[in-house]
Amino acid sequence: MEKVMDKVEFKGFEPDSNLKGTISRTFDIILGSAPSDAEPRARLQRTAEGFKGFLRLSSQQGIFSAEATGREAAEMVSRLRDRIFEQIGIWRGGRRLLGSNKK
Repeated sequence: MEKVMDKVEFKGFEPDSNLKGTISRTFDIILGSAPSDAEPRARLQRTAEGFKGFLRLSSQQGIFSAEATGREAAEMVSRLRDRIFEQIGIWRGGRRLLGSNKK
């Protein structure tokens, strides 16, 4: 968990162990679907309205990035995951198309 958590910057709050576990598991799932060389960076911030987050995966295949908000931190993390998964899905779909053109 620590390796992933080193890539996350927290502003305006300190996450409890439950939230750290949620973030770590979510990042593990994301990185399992992302390009193998993807390096994550995240910034999670408490705001007057709740929480705001930014997630960026950098890899040789490209950059995947997302922003999300939520009343609760876990809600915001879930939205970040969904938005990154949309981009990873597009990338994976493009790979399948390129692979089907090979003979």
